[in-house]
Amino acid sequence: MKTRLEEAIQDYDYFRLSDGIAANTRKNDQYTLRLFLKHVGDIQLASIKERHMTEYLAERGRTLEASTLKLEMTRLRSFFKWARNTRRMPRDLDPLAGRRGPRPIKRERRRIHVSQFPTLLDMAGERCGRDRMLVALGLYSLLRDQEMLTLRIRDVNLDSGEFFTRIHKSRLEDSLGISPALDLELRRWFKDYQSICGPLQPDWFLLPTRKTHITKESHVLGHKPVDYIPERALTKSHYVVQPLLEDFGIPLRRDNGSSAREGAHTLRRSGARALYDLWVEKGNVDALNMVRVTLHHADVKDTQHYIGLGEDRKTRNDLLHEVRYPFEADNVARMERKTG
Repeated sequence: MKTRLEEAIQDYDYFRLSDGIAANTRKNDQYTLRLFLKHVGDIQLASIKERHMTEYLAERGRTLEASTLKLEMTRLRSFFKWARNTRRMPRDLDPLAGRRGPRPIKRERRRIHVSQFPTLLDMAGERCGRDRMLVALGLYSLLRDQEMLTLRIRDVNLDSGEFFTRIHKSRLEDSLGISPALDLELRRWFKDYQSICGPLQPDWFLLPTRKTHITKESHVLGHKPVDYIPERALTKSHYVVQPLLEDFGIPLRRDNGSSAREGAHTLRRSGARALYDLWVEKGNVDALNMVRVTLHHADVKDTQHYIGLGEDRKTRNDLLHEVRYPFEADNVARMERKTG
């Protein structure tokens, strides 16, 4: 039980790797654990006390939102549980015992109305064809960021009207239908892609990186692409999406300076709500569940919150404006007598 924190963090990462945990999840775990290591030092696990957690969480809470802080607590809690189960720390030691964590505020997330999709696509297209394709995928395929970035040319079959994708979060493989709007964007992009790089190869990435070094600043300055590197995928879509959303009028920061967490998910949320509204308009009584399946959500409640149906404020307010209580007629008559 004399294991030190840094050694345990390394062992934990190897354990998670051998257990099949996704690389991005492990990376996030390590980020939190390394911050904790930097704060408390390379002490023995058995020496970690409640006061260490209090000091660390108080410091992190100054800059993090409640939802992010609660996520960091979850990562630390999993690490301590593993350390106890592997006898790297005493079984009766839980530095997070009794802590529930902060209660995050459920914020209404921004969505782009379907009527504004063409404008956003045109803005992206002014930068380059790949950027337009990225936005189109976000709006029309409803894929997550990493799922879009790993698509290859061979995954798209315009003849059958489907494309193959791997859902990283749930470890599923799926063939999704291609809507007419997405089909048009794919054909436009393939023509542009081929004119720059030559005949399209099956192994090429659908969203390739560019030979120029792309940064947020380079987009703001309006730098144009020199060429694509088809064998390498775009790795940081937020450098494309965030400046575009900011130019579109969506702020990337809240009033307190914290991140508004706008990016590829903003496109996904917008496309999902547009799809739901269109299916409802066509009388599809199972519209919500169909959107859930398309988003690959396990619970329909997640879908409701994601597309803004958890609390339909507009419908609620419209109904409240129309409420007429039985006694109101008497009140109106009484007021008319007084004013008369």
